[in-house]
Amino acid sequence: MDARQCVIIMTTNAISSKDLQKQPLGFGGAVKNPDPFELLVKTFPREFLGRIDEIIPFRSLTSNDLKKIMRLRVNEAIERLHGKGIRLIFDEVRLMEYLMDGLANEQSGARGIARLLEKKLLQPLAVAMLQSGQGKETVVELGEEFYESGIATCTQ
Repeated sequence: MDARQCVIIMTTNAISSKDLQKQPLGFGGAVKNPDPFELLVKTFPREFLGRIDEIIPFRSLTSNDLKKIMRLRVNEAIERLHGKGIRLIFDEVRLMEYLMDGLANEQSGARGIARLLEKKLLQPLAVAMLQSGQGKETVVELGEEFYESGIATCTQ
């Protein structure tokens, strides 16, 4: 296989954004941030790292970044539900707070969003629809009971 015309992107959790931010010690003068290559040498052989053209560190996701990703995933889920004839009635601000609280407890960052949506939103919706026995054109409301105990209610 000829990979000369390919761009290969690899990611790693071998170093964190905290590793890349050095704090001054003592009376400290200017602080030079550590070189990502030197940090990666602790985990990977120099021969392997020498074959990599560029090392680009990314900043960690902020709470605001995670909220944007969560909102995007919630909107995608709502669109999928709508396409199946399921209408969801909810308070957007309250739902986002509820889901973001769950994400903070899991401490899994963006990777945990899909799992959290499945567990905290989609599964309760599925249970509500199964219990109601309703066919197409189902309306599910996320009321106070949902935010307290995770139970969604079909209204039609």
